[in-house]
Amino acid sequence: MDKPGNIGPGQDFSDTTYSDFLVSIHIIGKHAELVSLGKETFGEGILGYVRESLEELGMNAHLGTALLLMPLTKTASGLTLPTSTNILRERLRSVLDEAGEAESILVCRAIKEMSPAGLRDPYFVQTSIEEMAKSIEKEGIAYREWMNRGADLDGVAKETTEGYPRVFRYAESMLLKGAIRKNILSTYLEILSEGMDTLVLGTRGEEVAGRICAMAHGALKARSTAVGTFEDRVQELNRYCVEEDANPGTTADLVAASIYVALLCGGRP
Repeated sequence: MDKPGNIGPGQDFSDTTYSDFLVSIHIIGKHAELVSLGKETFGEGILGYVRESLEELGMNAHLGTALLLMPLTKTASGLTLPTSTNILRERLRSVLDEAGEAESILVCRAIKEMSPAGLRDPYFVQTSIEEMAKSIEKEGIAYREWMNRGADLDGVAKETTEGYPRVFRYAESMLLKGAIRKNILSTYLEILSEGMDTLVLGTRGEEVAGRICAMAHGALKARSTAVGTFEDRVQELNRYCVEEDANPGTTADLVAASIYVALLCGGRP
């Protein structure tokens, strides 16, 4: 069953298809490999993904995923795999803490060039990249500090600032539960039920985001009853998302990063 409100093998959007997503993921993989080999910094990998994605697809499909995965790829490079979540978590902390203003500028440029839907920070929307770059250089704003400036409005920025707590928590849950693929939907619903998706907040508003959050919680409660009831709740949530043109994309980004961590730590696909 596809994740409700997201593109999947059984569901396209009017302006984006599953095939587009496959192309986008291929581009992420290409730049993740360059980051892993030390041929790009994680900021260069994110900007490279954005530029190639715009050239190939002309749109944003996985910016949030790239923002989360590229630092993880840098973290995992040189490690003997599979590794442990504790080792990965500690090394990620170092990678994020050591990323300076150069990475801030690269990622700032990537976000500005992609211009994703749902940006809610007036300063970021209204200020040119040249002005922001000058400010970052003048103030010496390191990457984690720069991401913290958007943490109240964006779930990916918040996750980065805090050191990926939800990503690791759900990766560890997947590792305990067994095959990752069987736990993707439940992980998605659990993250979605924890709080309003920031992409939906930015594009559709608090009322829609709040209802989606409540419906995800309801679907999880139904999981302990008849299977049909759970599936009905998931389909109801999907229909609502489609009707409202609401894509819980930040939640999907967190799920993707959780899957990546679980795989790096020996999880079974």
